[in-house]
Amino acid sequence: MHHHLLRVITSLLMEAEPFGNVKITEGMSIKSLSELMQSLYQTNDYFIENDSDKNIDYNNSYWGEVTDPDGKKRNLLEETEQQVEDIRYVWEYINSLKPGTILDVGCGLGSLLSAVSDEWDKYGIEFSKTAAEYARKYCKVHLGTLHDSRYDDQFDCITMYHVIEHVQDPIANLKRIK
Repeated sequence: MHHHLLRVITSLLMEAEPFGNVKITEGMSIKSLSELMQSLYQTNDYFIENDSDKNIDYNNSYWGEVTDPDGKKRNLLEETEQQVEDIRYVWEYINSLKPGTILDVGCGLGSLLSAVSDEWDKYGIEFSKTAAEYARKYCKVHLGTLHDSRYDDQFDCITMYHVIEHVQDPIANLKRIK
């Protein structure tokens, strides 16, 4: 199990490389990865402040044409195939597990759950009505937040991909899924 966790954490840290001087080495332990992550959090190399995030309309403008903080224009509705490919390592790992129940918190358009085997009983939580409508093709969706959902201790696997940066209290969300 630690090997798979290490592979996922390593992949996530490698994605963070443009934000700081992250050096991943072969045989790196979970403890040293944790220390590395802490060092990133303690600097401004990891976080990008974006005050406009507080005013995003997740039901309309977020899922159309947007401009990233780096100035890149994109349309999230047209990127689902790329999103699935970008997280191949996640859904391949999930599909290697014994099927059960999976919850994707902040499932967006359902990209991750679209790639998870249909042997899984798939659920999503999504705040955006627009995105939830797309995601319903792949899973049962609760429209709302993790805290107003009625899901309790019934999942074998829970994912939160690109969610933490959008919630007011990330620690409360992590405690809720624990």
